[in-house]
Amino acid sequence: MMDDRSGNYRRGEDAVAEDMARRFLVGESRLRLSPLGAGLINETRLVETAAQRFVLQRINGAIFANANAIADNILRVQDWLCTHEHIDVRLPRLIPATSGEATLRDADGQAWRLLEYVDNSRVIKPLENLEQAAEVGRALGRFHAALAKLDPSHLALTLPELHDTPRYKASLDAVVSSTKVANLTESTETERTAGIGSQANAGARVRHPTRDGDAGQQAHHQTRLGDCILRQVDAEVTAALRQIEARAASIPLLQQAQADGVLASYVTHGDPKLDNVLFARNEDRALCLIDLDTVQPGLLHQDIADCLRSCCNRSVAARPNGSGIPSLSVDAPGHSSSSSIGPSPRGTTQRVSHGAQGEASVLFDLSICRALLSGYAEFAAPLFDRAAVALLYPAIRLIPLELAIRFLTDYLEGDRYFRVTSPRQNLDKTLIQLALVEDIETKHEAIEKIIHDCFA
Repeated sequence: MMDDRSGNYRRGEDAVAEDMARRFLVGESRLRLSPLGAGLINETRLVETAAQRFVLQRINGAIFANANAIADNILRVQDWLCTHEHIDVRLPRLIPATSGEATLRDADGQAWRLLEYVDNSRVIKPLENLEQAAEVGRALGRFHAALAKLDPSHLALTLPELHDTPRYKASLDAVVSSTKVANLTESTETERTAGIGSQANAGARVRHPTRDGDAGQQAHHQTRLGDCILRQVDAEVTAALRQIEARAASIPLLQQAQADGVLASYVTHGDPKLDNVLFARNEDRALCLIDLDTVQPGLLHQDIADCLRSCCNRSVAARPNGSGIPSLSVDAPGHSSSSSIGPSPRGTTQRVSHGAQGEASVLFDLSICRALLSGYAEFAAPLFDRAAVALLYPAIRLIPLELAIRFLTDYLEGDRYFRVTSPRQNLDKTLIQLALVEDIETKHEAIEKIIHDCFA
């Protein structure tokens, strides 16, 4: 239930949005605005006029400091696609105001833009069949191939730290080296030696006040229980840090390959997760990629690996009573549903602790991987020489590790970046991504064979 203050705030936000829509659509007498999508970065509304529909967005200035650079990148890509039509790629058009500006500012300096609304479209969450997976690959492959000859240096870096895995690792190291976290990990080692860190031990210390008749003693044991639950979480943090550190040698691999001239920079989407692919309403046909804020220079490998991470991560959570329920695959900064296509390969499921939530089984779906990469290669295989193909598996392994590093850093810093709904949500996401990395590693040979078959 919304209180008056919250209601007034929302009405104020709605009024600002309507005012911005009218500044873009001068002369439109009737406008209807409604919330659109479930994105966690930009504020998005559907704008309906008597004849058309549009997408109005307020760009999150805390994430994207240069909204004009985003608009410049999108317009440059649009112009390129209009004059180079050898590959048919559709993107939602950025619609300038009557003044010619692609970005307008409200009274508080917040940036707004207006985009084409793609009619008769839908977002599929999760994937329902392998043809949809192939279509996701084709959408990304067409995008990469169509823009392959556009000089990436002509585009600005709208999110400079995107996929800078060594930088993310350095940030995690800085947090871990702080006194607070150092003490946290030291206490974990102490309790591990003493054998007092398990939930079973914690539970054994709890005495019900009606049985003990001592409220003070009960309070004491509640405190001890709280400490032990915290230490159990700390043990998971320590284990996660060890898993990340064990893979530290792979972290600079893509950046080093780029520095050595093995991998070239291209125009990349930057966030090609399943949520950002629009399908035809009544067909298993991908229409276009959306969410173009992070279109900028980058590595094709990062786009491919992030797309596979989003689409191939199948997670099934187990309730405490043992019943299986679908779980969410984890994306940054939001979520996308996990897929459940066909039977799971036996003996390939990795399990990850979720504390009070029970356990989750995490696996990398090879059938989705094959379908998606096959669709991608139909258009983009010529962009990969033998050395680039050899780096595809390391990239597929690296991107979920990168995301685990980001989630864990945010967890240790007190959830400052990713929006969370529970105190340990970022830690749970960390464990899911690390379990996904482990499952990818167990399927190394199978993934390499799929890559070879698709890119040979």
